[in-house]
Amino acid sequence: MFKSNPQSNEFIPVTQVQIPPEAQVDYNSDTQTQIRFLVPTYIGYMDPRTSRFQYQVTMSGRGKPQPNPRAGISSLIRDWRIEDGMAQSTLEEVLDSNVLTAQTWGYSQNASITHKRTMFEGQSLTPEVGDSTYWTGGAVGNDWNAAPITVANDPKATTLQIQHTLYNSGLLGDGQDAKCFPLVATKGLRLQLNLENAQRACTFQTGNLGIGKTGREGEQLCALGTALLLAGDPKVALDTAFPIMVLGVAEALAAGTGHTGVNKQTLGLPNNNPFSIGDALWAGTDGAANEEKLGIITEMTVDGGTGQLVLMVCPDRALQSGWGYAHPVGDSLFVRSEDRVNGYPASADIPVEFHAAMAQKLNYTLSNVEYLVSQVRPPSQYVEAMLNQVNGKGLTIDFRCWSTYRNTLSALNGLTTNWIPTESTRVYSCLSTPLGQNNQLSIENDSFKPLTNGARNYTYSWGNSLYPNRPVHLERNSQTIPKPNALALIELEKCLVNAGIPVRDLQRSTDRFNIGRAFSKYGGTTSLQGQTLSLRIEYQNAVDRLMINNYVHSLRRLTIRQGSIQAY
Repeated sequence: MFKSNPQSNEFIPVTQVQIPPEAQVDYNSDTQTQIRFLVPTYIGYMDPRTSRFQYQVTMSGRGKPQPNPRAGISSLIRDWRIEDGMAQSTLEEVLDSNVLTAQTWGYSQNASITHKRTMFEGQSLTPEVGDSTYWTGGAVGNDWNAAPITVANDPKATTLQIQHTLYNSGLLGDGQDAKCFPLVATKGLRLQLNLENAQRACTFQTGNLGIGKTGREGEQLCALGTALLLAGDPKVALDTAFPIMVLGVAEALAAGTGHTGVNKQTLGLPNNNPFSIGDALWAGTDGAANEEKLGIITEMTVDGGTGQLVLMVCPDRALQSGWGYAHPVGDSLFVRSEDRVNGYPASADIPVEFHAAMAQKLNYTLSNVEYLVSQVRPPSQYVEAMLNQVNGKGLTIDFRCWSTYRNTLSALNGLTTNWIPTESTRVYSCLSTPLGQNNQLSIENDSFKPLTNGARNYTYSWGNSLYPNRPVHLERNSQTIPKPNALALIELEKCLVNAGIPVRDLQRSTDRFNIGRAFSKYGGTTSLQGQTLSLRIEYQNAVDRLMINNYVHSLRRLTIRQGSIQAY
C-alpha cells in the first residue's frame, strides 16, 4: 500500500468523498440492523486513518438510556465485515467488536483522549441525572428540588452528531500501521456494520439503581418512605395521584433494609434519581412477597420538610379500589426493566396525557448515516508500479487483525478449559474477556464489564507448552476490596502493547478485569498452527455463569492478482 515519503516535496492531494449506505433509511436495533456501504472503485485510493463514519444518534426510552460508557457510540456496533467490491472474499471481520473496544478503551485512555471521545464518539462518563450527553432536562435540568418534574419538563432525548473510525480494523482503522488502501485493485470495498441489541449496548444513566425484574434484587432497589395501608386510600377519580416518598441516603441506611437511598439535593451530592415520568412504580418485600404495581409516576418533587424525593403516583387500577397489600416504610421500591424495554400499554385508568411517556420503548436511532472517505491521489509512478504487480506476480498487503473465538463455561468451580481454535501462523497476542451470561441482554447490568467471578489463577496452553510456564495468580481481584495481581497486570500490559494498543491507564484494573498473553517479542510473531490453544482458569466460589470472548491479534496477508483476491 502507498505510504508517502517524508523526504519528498511532492504534494499528495486528499479529497473527502461522501458515501451513503445502500439503504438510505434510519437505522435502529429492531427493524434496520445492518448498515451496508459500497466504497466504489472510482475513488482509487483511500486513507483509512482520516476516513470516518458520520451520523446522528438519538436515544429513546425511560430512565435516560445511553450507550455503554465503556465504548461510547461503538457500543452500538456489534460486528463488522469488509469484503472486496465483488463480494467474493471476506478481507477482515471482527465479531463482538464492541466488547473488544470496551476493554481496550479503558487501558488506552488519558484525559485528552477521553475528552475527544466525549466530543466526537458519544462517550458519556457522568452518572448524574440532568448532566447527560444524550438527554436534556430543559429549564429545571431534572432538579426535582428546584421545581417539580412533570411530563412537560421531564428530560427529553437530544440528537448528537457522531464521527468515528472503524475500530479494531487493520485495513480501515486509524492504527499506526494503517496505510492508504488501493480500491482500484479490489474493485472497491463492501462494508457491513451489524447493530447491537439495545439492551446489551446501553445502560441507564444511574446504572441498576431502582431497577429490578422482581423484588428479590435487594441492594440497588430504592426504599419506600411512605407507609401504604392495606386497602387504604382508594382511587376516587381518574386523575387521583398519591404522594409516595423515596428514602434518602441516611434514611435508607437507618431503615436497615440494605436498600440504596436517593441523594437529597441539600446534601450537595450528584442527582441519582433513577425514576422517569411514565414509569410503572412497584413495591414489595424482599423475596418478592407482597409485590404489586402501585401505579404510574406522573410528577416528581421534593418534600419541603425532609428534602427527600416525592413521587406522585396515579394508580393503574379501577376506581374505588385500594392497595392490594400493606407496605411499611423501608419496603422495596423499584421499576421493572421489562416495562422500560417493551414500553407500558395505554390504560383507561391513567389520564391520556401520560400515555405517550408510558409507551416509550428502549431503542436508539441512527440517521443521516454516511461514510466520509478520504480519497488520495498518489504519484503516477506508484500507480503504474502497483498495477504491474497486480497483473504480474501479485500485490501483497500485510495488516494486523483481530479474530474472535467465543466459549461458554459450563462449570462454575475448579479448573476450566477454554478452547481457542486459532490456526494463525503469525500471532502477536491473545486477549480473553470473561463476561457474565446473565448480563448480556439485561440493561440493568453492564453487559461489557468483565467478571472476576472467584478466579484464582490462569495459564495458556498450546500443545505441551504452558504460557507462562507457571499459573498467574488472580486471588487478590476477588477480595472484599479488590486489588490487582502485579504479574497478571504485567502479562496484560505486554499483551496489549504487542497488539499495538498503547497502555496509558492501569487504574481500576479490577473493574476492567481481562486476561492476556503476548506470544512474541520485539515486533515478531509466533505460529500457533498444528496444536490447539486453550486458556485454563481455576475458579473458587464462583457465582456467575460465564462466556469468554478470546480475541487473537495476528498478522494477515491480502494477496491481489488479476481476477483473484485472497486473505489468509
